[in-house]
Amino acid sequence: MSSEKVQIVKVAKRLDASNVTEFKQAALKSLEPENAKLVLNFSETSFLDSAGLGALVSILKSTSQDRNKKLALASLSVQVRQIFELTKLYRLFDIYNSTEEAKSELED
Repeated sequence: MSSEKVQIVKVAKRLDASNVTEFKQAALKSLEPENAKLVLNFSETSFLDSAGLGALVSILKSTSQDRNKKLALASLSVQVRQIFELTKLYRLFDIYNSTEEAKSELED
């Protein structure tokens, strides 16, 4: 069992080409420690474009290369949830209704 704490990163109102590089760097930095656990909180995010989706897939790929690292998405707005459903990306990610629920699952 890991002693690492679950980190929560709040995603900006818009995750698009204008801020995706900064977001991706911050998320990957949060995943650097051994056994890192990260929840991306989308509670305030109302827009997500293809650059944002690409960054999320890239972050997920980096966690899948190390079984001890975990990533979860939480509190998706209706708009963001629709994008995940349309692109079928909900199949790849662990998505939770709340940050608390995601954190609880990653701590187990």
